[in-house]
Formats: sequence, C-alpha cells, structure tokens
Amino acid sequence: MDNIFNLEILEKLGNHHKNLMLLLEQNLDNFFSDKDIYKYISDYYNNNKLIKAFPVGISINQVIAHNSYHHNNIIYLKIGDFIKIDFGLIENGNIIDGARTFIYKSSDNNLTKPILDCKEIVFKIEDFIRKNIQENGKVLIQKISVLTNALIVSKGYNSIGLLGGHTIELNKVHGSKLILNKPLKLLPEQALKFIDPLDEIGQEEMFAIEVYIPEIKSDGDMIQSLNIPTTHYELDLTNTNIILKLNSKLKKIIEEIKKETLGMVYEYHIHKKFSDIEINNLISLGIIKKHYPLEFKTIDNKIIKYVQYEDCYLVRNGNLINLTR
Repeated sequence: MDNIFNLEILEKLGNHHKNLMLLLEQNLDNFFSDKDIYKYISDYYNNNKLIKAFPVGISINQVIAHNSYHHNNIIYLKIGDFIKIDFGLIENGNIIDGARTFIYKSSDNNLTKPILDCKEIVFKIEDFIRKNIQENGKVLIQKISVLTNALIVSKGYNSIGLLGGHTIELNKVHGSKLILNKPLKLLPEQALKFIDPLDEIGQEEMFAIEVYIPEIKSDGDMIQSLNIPTTHYELDLTNTNIILKLNSKLKKIIEEIKKETLGMVYEYHIHKKFSDIEINNLISLGIIKKHYPLEFKTIDNKIIKYVQYEDCYLVRNGNLINLTR
C-alpha cells in the first residue's frame, strides 16, 4: 500500500484545524480585511510550528475558490460578506484539508440558511459513505456525486459540475480521484478524460468531501478570473526538455521554490525573493503555473455569494474517520 497514513499525526493536525476554525469564528467580526484574516491564520501556524499544505484560501462572496490576501488587492470586509476560509496542514506527508464559510457581522436567518444547508448536505454524504464502507468496505465515487447533486437540488440550489472533493495522498493534497458535486452523466463528455466512472474509495484511503452552493439558485458560469491578482502558484516540472535548456540561475530558482514548497501549490509571496523578470520567464515557459481565482458570473452580472463546506476523512479498519469535524 503506497499510502500509509499516520493517524496520530492526522488527529493532531485535525485538532489544530478544528481549533483554528473555532478561533476564526469567534474573532471574525474583529477583522477589517482579508489581510487581517490571513495574518491571524499565519500567526497561528507560526506560533504552533505548523506547515501549510497549500495556500490559505480566503474567497469572498462571488469568488468561489483559489483566492487569498494579496498586497495589491486588499479586500475590506462588509456586513453580510460570505467569507470562505480553506486551509490545510502537513506533517511527514500527512495532510489535513478543510473549509468553512462565515458571514461577516450578521446573523440574518436568510443569510445563514445556505451555510447550514451546505453543512447538512456534507453530513448526509458522510453518513452515506460510512454506511457503504461498513457494509461493503468501499463506495463508488459516482454514487457520491449522484447523491451530492440530488441533495443540492432538493434544497433548491444548483451545483457547479467541475467543483468538488478529491482523494488525498501522502505529500499530495489533490490525489488521483475527483469527487465532484455532479455525476458524469450531467457533465460535458470531456470529463471522461480525467474521471474514471469506476473509481472507488476504500480501505486506507483519505479523501475530502467538498460542497459548493450559491446563496440562491441562479443561472451563470464559473470562470477563471483574470482581473483578480493570482495568489496560488505551482511548479510544473514535467517538461524536462525545457528545464534542461534553462540557464543556471533559473534552475536554481526552481530548486529553491521546490525546496520551500515541497513541490505543492504555494503562495505568491514566495516569488518576492526573485526578480519579476525571472518569475515571468518561468511562467511564460509553463514551468510555474497560475491557479487563477474562480468566480461565479451571472448572465446579468448580479453578485451571487457562494458557500463552501469541506471535511476530510480516513478509511481504516472498516470505519470512516472524520478528521476535521
């Protein structure tokens, strides 16, 4: 078995995740901007000697995912903002990943309803998976996606097809299997290129269930935003022919980034120690990849706020262990 997860480490990191989420919920209304949230999270990591498994996600309102604080785009918080906070921890290759949505300075029942609905959907999916694991030792991922979409639609929302959860591997937050919010039969045909309809989750596997819903049912599309500064980057070292032809300075930059980021998705500020020309050169060559912020755009340009809820799990000894709830 390639993935031998250390449950003791996972439970320790999971407890930190739960504690930090609780602290954020208690202190959120004291923050003024996404910069304040980012600093609070980073300070917690530093004070507890924790390592980020991926960039801290702070995606607000119609921005669905892959965004965070950027010094050129500080977002000042407004009453009623939907703030999606997504962060992970890693130790010896063991990764914890989870996300929650908070409302800024408001307890309006109309605003909190989609957040509670999203949480309930994830809990029902968890119960379904647990039952299948206990009875069969495994569960077909497409059955999870069918249930996810049905639960979202039954509550009066609409799901975005190419978003959802994923398996987790040692040293890799996004494993080889996707657990999307829509099943294959409702996705474009090209989805078959990266989703195996027979994929299952079974013993000694880790995964995340990640559900996204809008505040109200609405027509529109998820887009990659080119107007928001990119905060998430990743090295792509697959094209060895290009890398071999680079000068020694660019090769050294790649090695430094690889060492600091463990080869995983990383935050933009790591580029600060290098020149813009060097980084842009590596981006243009495809060696550094941008993970653009994902934004929901309606036909009439109406702002539709999005909710995210995510927990991560380990299947062990016929049981399903929730590590973040």
